[in-house]
Amino acid sequence: MKDSGSLYEDGGVPLGNIGGHDYALAEAGPLDARYYELSAGYRWADYGLTLNYSSVRGDDWNHNLVANEFRLWDTSSQYAWIWYGLEDEDAVSLLGNADFGNLGLPGLSWNGGVWYSDHARGYIGFRRVELTNMLSYRFSGPLQGLSLSWLNSIHRSRGELDNMSRTANPVGPAMLERKDVNRLYLTWSRTF
Repeated sequence: MKDSGSLYEDGGVPLGNIGGHDYALAEAGPLDARYYELSAGYRWADYGLTLNYSSVRGDDWNHNLVANEFRLWDTSSQYAWIWYGLEDEDAVSLLGNADFGNLGLPGLSWNGGVWYSDHARGYIGFRRVELTNMLSYRFSGPLQGLSLSWLNSIHRSRGELDNMSRTANPVGPAMLERKDVNRLYLTWSRTF
């Protein structure tokens, strides 16, 4: 991710002052972020496992700086609740998926993962741990096209901004969050 014409918001993305603190989705300045990922996985007929290692160098890999949603690509972090893209952050994740059709539960599937990182530039005592699961059921027969999904994510971050490497309290992918997420999705799709 480098400065590239009008694709990047290098003027920063401020949110303003909240409770006496300045917050920003992204700080102003030039970009020179590099994201690396190494993945190894295996897929059986109904199950799969993938082990991933990701590393960010140069700057935060902050998709909030990118205009027109020019940020979508396949990485292990896209399945996480929080993006693991802070400068000097190294993250390890284990992702899994299962289709329970052969166990007598056609239409039922699971996707999930666990992520861990313990270092990022601009923080003291930094660590993030996350466990995310998605259980989905696709209906058949007269309800074909209808699906019901439950998303559960437990995310824990700790640490403090060092107040030397950053000029604003960052939110978005750089936020220190503690989240317990439970969401239920009911979707319907129809092919015309």
